[in-house]
Amino acid sequence: MRRAPSSFGLAAFLAAMFFLAPAAWAQDSISVTSTLTGSTVVVQATGVAPDCADDAGCNVYPYVSSSSNGTSCPGLAGDTLQGSAAITSADGSFSFSFAFSVPESTGDEYVVCGYVYSGSDAIATSQPVLVTIPATMCRPGIPNVLSINAPSEVAAGRTARIVVGYQGNTVQSVSAGTLTATLFSADTPYYSHQFSRSEISNFNNNDADESFPIPLPRHGGSVEVDVNYQQDESSNGGPPECLQDQYTFVKPVAGKTPTVHVSTYGGTISFSAPGGCSETKIVSAEIEVRGKGADSVLRSKDVCLPGSWKVHGRTSGVSTGTGVDGSGSTVTFNLVAHINRQYQMVVRVGGRVVKYVLMTTVYQNTPAMRVYQGTDAFVNYCIDQSHTIYSYNHQLFCWRPGSTTQYIILTS
Repeated sequence: MRRAPSSFGLAAFLAAMFFLAPAAWAQDSISVTSTLTGSTVVVQATGVAPDCADDAGCNVYPYVSSSSNGTSCPGLAGDTLQGSAAITSADGSFSFSFAFSVPESTGDEYVVCGYVYSGSDAIATSQPVLVTIPATMCRPGIPNVLSINAPSEVAAGRTARIVVGYQGNTVQSVSAGTLTATLFSADTPYYSHQFSRSEISNFNNNDADESFPIPLPRHGGSVEVDVNYQQDESSNGGPPECLQDQYTFVKPVAGKTPTVHVSTYGGTISFSAPGGCSETKIVSAEIEVRGKGADSVLRSKDVCLPGSWKVHGRTSGVSTGTGVDGSGSTVTFNLVAHINRQYQMVVRVGGRVVKYVLMTTVYQNTPAMRVYQGTDAFVNYCIDQSHTIYSYNHQLFCWRPGSTTQYIILTS
């Protein structure tokens, strides 16, 4: 595979080498480096091959083999080709990077060799690079116990709910693990959570998922979320198998501006955006109330932040309540006094007026009354409904209790 063509005998080959320019052949060179990240091998091949200048049809090949097959280049047995790249530079110089998974057959060590081929001839060979595979590395073919999933869109500054899921692998289990979040432009995680005993038990014994809220920055770009965990041979406490690493990316988006919804007879004004709070832009909201006996403003710096609503001033006869859930905010108005009035309301989002609302308070009081004998109501109400019968001036009657009705109408 890496020998001169068979038409060359040894003498002919030596003679040819004598008449060719030896110095030129000596300049052809290649060197390789190899790094191991998880179960991924990255090979960097650099060098110069003057005989391959001006796109002479030369290629660079990385080969990987188990150290048990030998440790010199050439001479490895059972080696595996892991890609190729053509040399096209004017001077024959090159620098190529190859990435691939560790072959299952390499054992505890592997050897990387690099070759420059011109046609079927190997005109440059690298020195071998020996790399030891850590005992904790999960080899190809070993399934992952855990998976990691993140929402496709989360507004900047919001919380992304990351789900770490159990894959249903009945052979292996999780014994320890950490969930981290790192800005794409940073080296150090800004969030780190070590799995608790109960979470690990939930993975292994209940085949269940766990959800983790991770805050996203308002600025800084994408976030890489990693779950690193130790995977053991069995769920009954077998020896450690390897360390696994699963990751995903979350890209914060600008978010959606919440819209305002008015419930006419419910007495509520709500703020929400499609997709709920995770996709809602961080924005302020305000409800201004004006009218006789009213001079108040309700403000929130973020409609999805619990406890953010503050009331300034008062509105006569009306109390307010606020609530925040996963969809947004709701402001509720309740009538607490015996008044019939109208108030003007201005609703703003992000400082912009988005809606005008008329609040009408309604109070109705019906006093108690006597229902006398000789009327249809006496039969239908007093007799049929078995109310207590009284006598006054030789007339029979029963009492119909009074009632009070009070509510608020919001019209936009």
